[in-house]
Parts: sequence; C-alpha cells; structure tokens
Amino acid sequence: MDLRDIFACSACGIPMDWEQAHMRVTCGCDRSGGSTVGLHIRKARRDDGPALRALCLRFFHHTDLISYGGKFEITDCESLVAERDGRLVGLLAYLWREDAGDCLVVAFAVAGGDQGRGVGAQLQGWLEGECRGRGVGRVILSTTNDNLPALYFYQRRGFQIVSVLPGVIQEELRSILSGAEPPGFGGIPVRDEIRLQKQLSASEDDRA
Repeated sequence: MDLRDIFACSACGIPMDWEQAHMRVTCGCDRSGGSTVGLHIRKARRDDGPALRALCLRFFHHTDLISYGGKFEITDCESLVAERDGRLVGLLAYLWREDAGDCLVVAFAVAGGDQGRGVGAQLQGWLEGECRGRGVGRVILSTTNDNLPALYFYQRRGFQIVSVLPGVIQEELRSILSGAEPPGFGGIPVRDEIRLQKQLSASEDDRA
C-alpha cells in the first residue's frame, strides 16, 4: 500500500498525500474516469475490520474518528464498503439516531486512484436508500475546514452547511496525536469541524 495514495493527480495519476494535493479549476471536459463497471457496494462484515482500520489510518492517521463532540472507533460503526476487482476502494461509516430521525456519517473515504469514478456517489446513494427504508429523513455529516474536496462533493449532492465549530478538531487531534499537527489538504491547518445535512425526500431512490 502506498501511504501517499489519498489522492491521485488528475493529470499524471501519481499518488499524493494531504499536503501534496492542490485544487485547480477546470471545465470538466475530462469525464473518462466516471465508470462504475466492476464496482460492488455492500455492508461491511466482521472480517473487513483490518481493511477498514487500514483505510482510516491512511486517510485520517488514526481510527478514533472525531466528530459530533465525541470519538468513534471505526469498527464500532456500521459501514458500507465499495469493492472493485476484489480491492476495498471506499468506505462509509455511519450511526443511526432513531430518536432524532437521522443518520450520522462518521467516516467517508475513497482510495485515491478510484476518486472521480462514481464510488463516493454510489456509497452515498446506497446509504440514502437505507435511510428511506428505515423512515429516516435526514443525513448529517461532519468534515474539517481543510477538506475542500469533501465540501465540494457534499454540497453538489444536496448537503447544506448547518454549523461551524472553530478549533474543536485541532484540540482533539493534539490530544490523540500527542501534540503533533496532522497534515491538512494543500497545507491548510486542520482546525474546525464543519457539519452539513441533507433532508431526504420520501420518493427518491438513489440506489436505482
């Protein structure tokens, strides 16, 4: 496993880590990577635990995921996984809050070489279908201030920013990482938690 494989350059394909990645504005003319051929979405099994932990370590540098005012161990959450050619290429970990009528997304990650190929959209669509099946009408997710690709992805798919919590992620990460500062996207300091939500319609089925 290449530990830099968090993102992949859209021009040359080399793997990149958080600090090496940069944003650029394009017209969207290159749409060749959007195929979902060979992609399989399923619920995670117990024996997926090591692979889920490895993917979290690659993306987040730890498996105690910080959000919603708490810490969540990835293997304690329900998860959806995306597989292609026998490889785990994406995960979406979540928790149900039946009393509040919503679903909390705890972790969402797609391997660098599979980004832009419909993996994230398929995972999100499957979860939203699960929500409708349970009568859950809202999905809430949390990301960090530096994660510009995530903010782009979520807002294009119907999520709205509902709150910003300045400094909370930075404080928690310092305690977990013994004072170390984790790399942020493009060198942006990881500081704030940003929460977004999406209200689901009763009739739409994104898994179709």
